[in-house]
Amino acid sequence: QRPPKRYNSHHEVMMDQIGMDIQDRPQSARANNVSIIKQNRGRGNHSSHSPNSSKKISFILSSNSPTTPSKHGKNERPIKNSQEDIMFLPPPYLKDKRKQSHHNEEQPETDLTWEPRKSSQQQYEFQKEQGVKDTFEETQDYKEYAYVHDSLKETIRQDEWSDDKNISSEEIIKTSFVSRSRRGLPDDDCTESFGMNGRAKNDQIITSQSDQEHNQQCSIGRQNPSLLTVNDIDEIITTLDHSNRDRSFRTLAEVVMEVGKNAKSRLKNNGGIQILVESMWSDMGDVAVMEAACELLFALVVSSECAPESDIFVGDSAESAIDALLITMQTHLNWEPIQQLGCSILYCLASASKTGVPDGTLSGAVLMVVNAMATHGHSMKLQKLGIRALYSQCMLSKHAESNKKTLETCGQDGDAGVSIIRQAMETFQSDIVSVELAARLYWNLASNEDIANQLMESPYVANEIVGAVNRYHDRPEAVTLIEAAYGALANLARVCDDRRVFQDTLLMTKVSQTFEAFQHDEAVCIETCTLVGVLAADPKNLEYLASLGIVNAISEVMHRHDHNQSLREEALCALVCLARGSEQNKLVLSSSSNIRWLIGLIRSASEPLIILEMACTLLGSVCFLKEASQTAAKHDVLDAILVLLNSNPNERKIQDASFMALRNITNHSVGVDLLLEFNVSKMVLDAMIASSESVVAQLNACCVLWNICARAKKDPSTLVDAGAIIQVVRAMQTHMESGEVLEMACGALWCLIDQSNSRKEELFNCGAIDAITCSLVMHPKELPTLEKACGLLANICTSPRAAEAIAESQGISMMVEAMTNNSSSMKLLELGVLALRNLVLTNHDFASEASNSISMIIKCMKENQENPDAVGFQREACNALWALAAQSEECKSKILALDGVTVLMGALELNTSYDDVQDAARGAINQLTLS
Repeated sequence: QRPPKRYNSHHEVMMDQIGMDIQDRPQSARANNVSIIKQNRGRGNHSSHSPNSSKKISFILSSNSPTTPSKHGKNERPIKNSQEDIMFLPPPYLKDKRKQSHHNEEQPETDLTWEPRKSSQQQYEFQKEQGVKDTFEETQDYKEYAYVHDSLKETIRQDEWSDDKNISSEEIIKTSFVSRSRRGLPDDDCTESFGMNGRAKNDQIITSQSDQEHNQQCSIGRQNPSLLTVNDIDEIITTLDHSNRDRSFRTLAEVVMEVGKNAKSRLKNNGGIQILVESMWSDMGDVAVMEAACELLFALVVSSECAPESDIFVGDSAESAIDALLITMQTHLNWEPIQQLGCSILYCLASASKTGVPDGTLSGAVLMVVNAMATHGHSMKLQKLGIRALYSQCMLSKHAESNKKTLETCGQDGDAGVSIIRQAMETFQSDIVSVELAARLYWNLASNEDIANQLMESPYVANEIVGAVNRYHDRPEAVTLIEAAYGALANLARVCDDRRVFQDTLLMTKVSQTFEAFQHDEAVCIETCTLVGVLAADPKNLEYLASLGIVNAISEVMHRHDHNQSLREEALCALVCLARGSEQNKLVLSSSSNIRWLIGLIRSASEPLIILEMACTLLGSVCFLKEASQTAAKHDVLDAILVLLNSNPNERKIQDASFMALRNITNHSVGVDLLLEFNVSKMVLDAMIASSESVVAQLNACCVLWNICARAKKDPSTLVDAGAIIQVVRAMQTHMESGEVLEMACGALWCLIDQSNSRKEELFNCGAIDAITCSLVMHPKELPTLEKACGLLANICTSPRAAEAIAESQGISMMVEAMTNNSSSMKLLELGVLALRNLVLTNHDFASEASNSISMIIKCMKENQENPDAVGFQREACNALWALAAQSEECKSKILALDGVTVLMGALELNTSYDDVQDAARGAINQLTLS
């Protein structure tokens, strides 16, 4: 007697739902003002459907719909979408590149690449280059560089720093930081070091003459600086000789400081720069001459008007002067006044390099500054000047990227490199302006992934920045420092492998308080949202942030500044990260007003694409909750999403976000009957075709189809008529490398062809067999994929044509190998032996190849005789042995030789409560005992 083919089954089970909780949005790595959270997005929770509300579906392991994955263990499995993830959280600084990528799909995805966002300063310069109207004075977007600190309010003497007597000291103080850097005196520290005439005031060691004589000579021309004129330059140059060069250089420096650009031009035209360079090379060993020469160089490079026409320090002579300066700094590395002057000169040159002024990048200027700071680590003044020099070199210089690379590599051999910034930061902890510059420098450097990884080799850098936040957070004047610190921390947190470094409850409390303390400062709110998004990637931080009520704080700030697109982007990104994996935050966001607002954003035709994408993403995450999905349905959420899908057929990230939202909504049976209407089904499939290259979109689209078929009260014939089967098979063929796409595709096909021979024929005709069997080879260790593939094969192999196609594609041996290598999975064993049973009963010629599975089946039956989860496998194993023995004498002999009767008797005795197991075991035993 042969066992019947399993076309139908009286055994019914509940069909699990498939749902997906949105995982982290990619985070933004921001440069200068950058802080992106590159987060891997992944599959979220798959919620199990409630038995009370589920539709019972006849589940035949051979020909019925597959059970969908259960909730546990699936919520954090990452989607293998590499760089094609939904754009979610660019953490804050993906900004400019993200905007471009919406219009140019050729741009690399910002998901898993490091693409820093421009800072306010960089954006300002970029706009000027593009001819955008300069709105800096009106908008004050550039205010992070206009530091308002008590130390900067000291009056600057007009007659010493400007030949335009109409410029007041107060106006000079209000100039941008770039202007002050060009002047060379960003704050009172420089006036302390150099005095108002550029002369170093530090105690000096004089080697060429006595201190008294030197001081007397240096005082010549200084007793009444206003008497100095341009004409004095000619006389001084013509009388230069070895004995008085140091005095002459200082006098020339005074004239240049007093008169300004006219004196610079006169000096250059009379060959003064060339004489200066020759003297520096010839008198390299004379510290007094070298110091005086550096003072003259300093006078030549500083500028009060900060205009490009004031830059006379260009050409070959300027290049030679810089080379001589760097050699001087190296020769007199231990002489602090020269190092201070050198750092100040390099600081000014880097700030003006975009106007054609050489800044010594190719000659090792960055390395020289680092060496000076490392040698004089005890000197607060030099550390401040060094940080200013590095700041200009890495942020304002024409060669900023090259300088950052130099700073990174110079510390790889154990020498001082980026670590010098932390040393300097520890030295001037009490100086808010210098601490801010250091934080901004960290912010800029950390936008480069390699440098960020180098900085995070130890937690000290992050701890130093967090310490600065704790010290200055409550001071109103520290607003731009907080912005820079948060930007730097967000970039560093993105690459940090040790999550404990950022599990700082005090920092998170300060971050939460920032929204209230600086709620009117949009730039700070942007960086705060960025940092929140990065910190929320850690589940421990997520729980604590939720307890602080930070979701409401971000929502309030976003609505307060709804005119600021950058802030809205970062706020939405942060909310997406906070909603991921937190039911508490989802509940806060699932109010009717919030959902109505999100749907309104999605419907708006005037919103930027990035806003549409993130709003749809956040809505999809919130709709993971059944209550939220039902609330959204009352506001026509499906209509809004379908319009968004079809309005943006070429926007991959919009497609990804839309399909993810549909997946979570249909998970709760919301709107599935509407989606079965032919026109609507056609819209869904058209969108699926448009996004055929996106792994994320195809994964979620297949899951949507699975949910619709499993939950709808109607037959899914409209989906089939619209071309669902062929489109799902194409998704499998296109994304064979993605086990999750194959899993969802097999599940969708399983439901679509259930109990329909005509649909099975259609599936066979479109080349699905090869795609299904190939998935067994491509993903030999991914159990969900193997289970759905074997279940689908068991369903379709009852057709003789399909069974023959499976055998020809070596599907039998592939299934046996998959079961042998994954014998711990009872579901895989159950579906696999069911497929073998149906194949053998369809065509007895397949029994010979299937006999290779007999030893594996008997072994697994022995090992799982008392396993309560193996009842289904025991039933199908008994039926498979029955079928094999009935179809082939060779198989029958093999089963008897392996003591199969004893194993079957054990299954009979240990499963007395299960009639189907009893019937299968008796049938197999009877077949084996027949002579």
